[in-house]
Amino acid sequence: MVAAFSELRKHKIVHRDLKLANILLTKDFKVKLADFGFAKFVEDQNFLESYCGTPITMAVEILKREPYTEKCDIWSLGIIIYQMIFGEIPFNPKKGSHIGDLI
Repeated sequence: MVAAFSELRKHKIVHRDLKLANILLTKDFKVKLADFGFAKFVEDQNFLESYCGTPITMAVEILKREPYTEKCDIWSLGIIIYQMIFGEIPFNPKKGSHIGDLI
């Protein structure tokens, strides 16, 4: 996973929809990232403003509709690691709630 994440950074790509469902494993347990539908190439120091991704793993800045950087992927990666360790999502609003409850 670290190697895949490093490749994204090396090529200045922000995935913007990192979640467990987009992390695939090959037969020999190599990690493959999938679903680059929201991915974007970013120039240095540029902020992104598009509201996209999966709310449960979105960085707070995106949820609040504020400008954000490639660091939004780091937040999502943290959510994924939490899920892998504890078997649940760290911020799980009640059924029927809205984005404000998630924030």
